[in-house]
Amino acid sequence: PATGQPTPVADDCPFLAGLRVVASVDRYWLSPSPTTSVPAQNAPLAVGDFSPYVMMPRAGGGDAALQLYAGAPVALFFVGSRGARALFTTLSGCIDRLEASGVRPIVIAVGDATSHKKAKAGHRAPIALWLDPAARVARTFCGTHEGDRAILLDRNLRVAAIDDGAPDDAVETLLASAATLEPDGP
Repeated sequence: PATGQPTPVADDCPFLAGLRVVASVDRYWLSPSPTTSVPAQNAPLAVGDFSPYVMMPRAGGGDAALQLYAGAPVALFFVGSRGARALFTTLSGCIDRLEASGVRPIVIAVGDATSHKKAKAGHRAPIALWLDPAARVARTFCGTHEGDRAILLDRNLRVAAIDDGAPDDAVETLLASAATLEPDGP
């Protein structure tokens, strides 16, 4: 759908099922103030930056908007085709810990998503798979078209932690950071 047009809410947000929202692209979720930061043009997001509005296709069809996840921490895992299997294996093995910490995992398939879809099909864990075939979102969040970065967003969709390591290390880093987030704070 075009920017500003109503779109169905993603199926992976069951508490919002049936609603339609107007999505905007390339704007910030919270208006910046003199004490907040937003990423510079063509620079990757850094800790403290607010996530830009993001609307992407989902592997199962339809579109997903990151802003619908505001209110709870979100772990974004950007991954190219080479690391898809290892990432889904890692996430499936620790999904209980992610859920217990209130973190919603989203895997963003950078480039061709064929291997991502196969890797996800081999695991039953409730992990959202969003598609970034042109790597536009990966360039915005990671500063590169290749992905392979994990980013924890707090409940206000502000970057709380970044990890460029292997999936096991990235999950541990994001879980440790999620434990330090204030439940009612930014």
